[in-house]
Amino acid sequence: MHARLTRLVLAAAGVALVHHIALVADGPRVLIMEGGKHRLLLVDRASHATVAENTEFGRIECLAALSADEFLVCDGSRFVRVDRDLKERSRMPMGFEHVGSISPAGGDKLLISDTSRNTVEEIDAVGNRLWFISVHYPSGAVRLANGNTVVADGTADLKEFDSTGRLARHARLRRWAASLDRLANGETLVGESLGYERLDPAGRSMWFRESASRVSCIQALPTGEIFLCEPDTHRVAIVDADGRPVWELQNLDYPWRAIYLK
Repeated sequence: MHARLTRLVLAAAGVALVHHIALVADGPRVLIMEGGKHRLLLVDRASHATVAENTEFGRIECLAALSADEFLVCDGSRFVRVDRDLKERSRMPMGFEHVGSISPAGGDKLLISDTSRNTVEEIDAVGNRLWFISVHYPSGAVRLANGNTVVADGTADLKEFDSTGRLARHARLRRWAASLDRLANGETLVGESLGYERLDPAGRSMWFRESASRVSCIQALPTGEIFLCEPDTHRVAIVDADGRPVWELQNLDYPWRAIYLK
């Protein structure tokens, strides 16, 4: 079904469709997917200046980092690979109905969350389906070092599946899960409906914090801060270890996905 998919995504060259806006020092930046305007936006953290944008998308729906300098975007029924300057490198059919999230799964493999089929699938470099599970409404999936896969699926259970597709364990959440970030120490940050939560390695809640929006992306930063997408309040934000906002970008049009770039 997915023949030629990933090899072309990772290797094909495309046409640059990017507008450079401002020149700023090369410091931490934020890559934002504005679902309402169907554009990618690259913003410098220190100055809030827009470094680059790409507005050549018809229906942008997902965003993932393939590496520090290469990103993958879902544009309707197409996968689009872009570089760190948002220059397009390739565009091709993706063979999925509606991709809620996409993430690397080790080597040249990818995890694809299909919200229309209610599946999380692993595909290889030529698009062969290697593994899949059926879940409720997958909006985030992370492959662990032990081969297990943790899934946020729109329920109040964070689920972990083993390599055979068996449910290995689950953690009860305060609200339904929309996003997740697995930390190197085994803890997990979970973006939820109207809040976000931190779990210890055993899946026990360490704390929960309220939000005025769904938290559709969440990322732990090396500084101890947390980066959040809050599409219902039209902003992305960084909060400190105590949940106090230290940085934000407002008036965005449905920022469903974003990535903090070190």
